[in-house]
Amino acid sequence: LALAVPDNFDPKANMLINASGLHSVRDTMNHAARLVSQGGSEDLKLAGKMIDAVIQCQERRPNDANYGNFLWYKENAAVEDLNGVSFTLGNMIPIMIHHCDRLHEDLRGRIFASIRLGLEATKQLDVSLWYTNIALFDIENTCLGGELLQDEEIIARGRQKLVQWMTLTDQFGIPFEYNSPTYTGVAIGSLSSLAKNSKHRDTRVRARTALARIGLSVALHVHP
Repeated sequence: LALAVPDNFDPKANMLINASGLHSVRDTMNHAARLVSQGGSEDLKLAGKMIDAVIQCQERRPNDANYGNFLWYKENAAVEDLNGVSFTLGNMIPIMIHHCDRLHEDLRGRIFASIRLGLEATKQLDVSLWYTNIALFDIENTCLGGELLQDEEIIARGRQKLVQWMTLTDQFGIPFEYNSPTYTGVAIGSLSSLAKNSKHRDTRVRARTALARIGLSVALHVHP
């Protein structure tokens, strides 16, 4: 049986609409990932349309400063939130790691091209290690995306940044900037994905170690 179509799904745009009436790239990619992982044949067809709609929201003009990044909303005239690429790839890459064979060959090719372009945008942004949750998104997407694309240069960048982030964290005992329910959840999600999905043993060990440190810190210092 097909999964239920959300009430906020717009069949004309093949995207989900938020409470403000805007077509959300992040929400659409989240739901497409669910369809690919859990759905049947009809769900896969719908997921393909949704993923294509997301890819159409990727900045494709080479002369644009945000080339390869993603719009936050379809209605945006340009990339306004630079974190768009992090959240989009955070769903797109695991889909291809676990469920690539469920997607049509042509769609797989478009997704691989979109991931490569997004990882180049991620490299250009190169967010500071102090920006914990997005830095960990960068590390997760770069490590896993590099392994997926079998690109040693991308892999090396991700693994090096993980070591650098852990070295910085060692200076303080906890991550510099993450102590809120939202940021903590993002950090734990990225490290969990890295621990589960990376093919590299050292990367998995580092991710599990960082997870334990964050978990302990949250347990000891959680705000009321």
